Amino acid sequence: ILPDHRVGEVPQGYLFDPDVIDVTPTEFDGHLQTIKRYFSVIGIEELIAHFDGTPLPPNPLMITFDDGYADNYETALPILRKHSLKATFFIATDFIEDRRIFWWDRISYLFNKTQVRTLKLAFPAQLEFDLEHQKDQAGKTLVTLIKEQYGLDTERLLVELAQALDVSWDRKLEETLADQLLMTWQQVRGLQEGGMDVESHTRSHRVLYNLSAAELKEELIGAKTKLEAVLEKEIRAITYPVGRSMAALPTIYEAVRKAGYALGFTNASGLNADRSKMDPYDLRRLAMDPGLPDYFVRSMLALPQLAYSSQ
Repeated sequence: ILPDHRVGEVPQGYLFDPDVIDVTPTEFDGHLQTIKRYFSVIGIEELIAHFDGTPLPPNPLMITFDDGYADNYETALPILRKHSLKATFFIATDFIEDRRIFWWDRISYLFNKTQVRTLKLAFPAQLEFDLEHQKDQAGKTLVTLIKEQYGLDTERLLVELAQALDVSWDRKLEETLADQLLMTWQQVRGLQEGGMDVESHTRSHRVLYNLSAAELKEELIGAKTKLEAVLEKEIRAITYPVGRSMAALPTIYEAVRKAGYALGFTNASGLNADRSKMDPYDLRRLAMDPGLPDYFVRSMLALPQLAYSSQ
């Protein structure tokens, strides 16, 4: 199962997070040529049927995209259709509905726009960074806080970060930026009309193991309900934000099942090689770094066991 977020180029002076741009359009086209030649690309239907007892085809492979960036529709979809291949797109619904940008893009934007030399924050802890020498460290520290701190008020942190960096931020600006970065509901429906699968990536991309039981339920059921209303179909699969394996998180595992999902995808990198041991709520995905030479990508697809151990 291959995970992607964005297909595009990083332009000069780019203000947002470049690390979610996984492949260029040319690279993606080349990857799909290899995949089409050697693999049987499957979707959600085939994978659910497998867990109900239907064998998978030879060399099964899934192509997945997380989040809901506009280039998924504008760039990835035409290339997928060119090769007559299917992908599954997992959408974080609140960002599409409310026209907000993801917290990692917002952090990058604020750091790229600031002119201050020292960052001082009092929330969620006393933090101070010399931005002339520690800008990367400051960004990584904030990302780690958002990913790891239970019950963190992320919006408060981002508001106070903008103030500390002396960068103007308001809802009108955010809506404008979201229109540059993210799909509309019309485009999400266009993915489905183009033969793609569309599934859930929660409501607001909050890290599930940092939530209360009530918040967890709302993230899982809220996204599912919204997508079912927009797409007029049952939503049966989810990718977990930040993607930690569910194997050691039984409370979340059970909440996902009770919310009505049949499949859960992690970012725990590896293979689902032993089909007798595949867990429908803990499916691994085979992460590959951006910018890898084409020969290396082909090698990883041909012999992924060299890089990743099986379940």
